[in-house]
Amino acid sequence: SIVRVPLISWVSAGNLAAPDVEINLDDVPRLTFTDLPPGDWIALDVSGDSMNRISPDGSRILANRRDRRLVPNACYVIALESGEATYKRYRPD
Repeated sequence: SIVRVPLISWVSAGNLAAPDVEINLDDVPRLTFTDLPPGDWIALDVSGDSMNRISPDGSRILANRRDRRLVPNACYVIALESGEATYKRYRPD
C-alpha cells in the first residue's frame, strides 16, 4: 500500500529543541512510501550529530506517533508538551 507522509519539520539529534514554526499539515510537502505498517506517520529532518552512526545530520527519518512501545536499542523521537523534542536511541540501562 502507498502512504503519503507529511514532512513536518526537523528534530534535534542533541539537546531538546523546538522548531520556530507553527505547522499547518495542509501546507507541508508529502513524501510517498510503500509497505509502512499502520500508524500515524510523520517525516522529520535530523539536525545535529549525536545520532551520526544511524542518522547523520541532514538525513530524514520517519516516526510513527501511534507506536509507544519501548524496544531496547530502537530509535525514538521524544517530545515534551512544550514542543521541544529530541531524537535518541533507547537504552534501558
